[in-house]
Amino acid sequence: MKSLVCAVCENNKSKYKCSKCYIRYCSVPCYKNHVEQCLPVKIKKEDNFSEGASGATIGFEEDDPDFLSEKTLNKLRFSEDVYEILKNKRIREMIKDCNQASDKNQWLKNAMSDEQFLQFANICLSIVDANNPNKYNID
Repeated sequence: MKSLVCAVCENNKSKYKCSKCYIRYCSVPCYKNHVEQCLPVKIKKEDNFSEGASGATIGFEEDDPDFLSEKTLNKLRFSEDVYEILKNKRIREMIKDCNQASDKNQWLKNAMSDEQFLQFANICLSIVDANNPNKYNID
């Protein structure tokens, strides 16, 4: 497995992971820089465990159309393609902007006209719906 680079300074090998948002960092100074803008991931435990998942979900109920199981989230989390595109600082900034947008649907609609963001979205959607990877290929 290749070494992961610190998401804060983008220079050193990451040694640690934030317990609130799972971003990787290399040192105390990088952690201190990160903690000021940390966006914690909300995880709740479900009573129903699906095969291969521990039951942790993020932000949605299972009957919600936007629900992603922990197994699917881990596919995104450990995807080499996602890892590679997230090296792009502009994409990371766009994701932060989306998280802070008051109207996320409008923000996403506008962002889909950006070629790099569109590539990021296509990669994520092809992982989420692995049975039909071209279903979301938006051009």
